[in-house]
Amino acid sequence: MVRMQKKRGDGVSRQDKEIKDFKILEAIMAEAPVCRLALAEDGLSYIVPMHFAYRDRVLHFHTGRKGRKIELLGRNDRVCFEMDILDEIVAADEACRWTTRYRSVIGYGRACLIDDPPEVEKSLDLLMEKYGGAGPWTYAARSLRQTLVLRVAVESVTGKCSPPLQQRDGGEAGEPAP
Repeated sequence: MVRMQKKRGDGVSRQDKEIKDFKILEAIMAEAPVCRLALAEDGLSYIVPMHFAYRDRVLHFHTGRKGRKIELLGRNDRVCFEMDILDEIVAADEACRWTTRYRSVIGYGRACLIDDPPEVEKSLDLLMEKYGGAGPWTYAARSLRQTLVLRVAVESVTGKCSPPLQQRDGGEAGEPAP
C-alpha cells in the first residue's frame, strides 16, 4: 500500500496546492514525460532524468548493465523520484508576477534490478506502450542481453499543482488515498 506522507517535514509546504487524491497522483505519474530518479552516495545526491512507465504502483525504467546508477543501487536501494507536467507559463505585466500552471509528484521507494528476459520484456512493453503506442513489440536478443530493468516500488508520494485543483476548471481536491 502506498502511503500519503503526513509526518512533519513530509508533504507540501503550500497545503492549498496539495493533491490529496491518489488517483490524480497516479494520473500525473502515468502522464509525465520524464522521471528524475535520485540516489544517494556518502551523503551526496545523484539525480538522473529517465524515461519511465508507471503501472500498479511500480515505476519501470530501462538501463544499461554498468554505470554509476547501477553501482549506487547495489549499495543503497532507497530512491527518491520527481516528475512534473508543465501545463502553461503565465506571463504578467510585472516580472515577479509571472507564474506557471503545473502538476508535480515527489515520492520515495525501493529499487530492484531485473535481468530475467521475460520480466525485462514486460517492463519494456510498458515503456514502448507509453512512448510508442500499442504493440505488440519485439526485441532483439542482443538488446535484451544489454538491458536491465529498474523497477521502483512506490512507498510514499505527495503531489501539488498550481493553481490549486479547486481553482482549475471547477476541479475537485478529491478524496485522500487509503
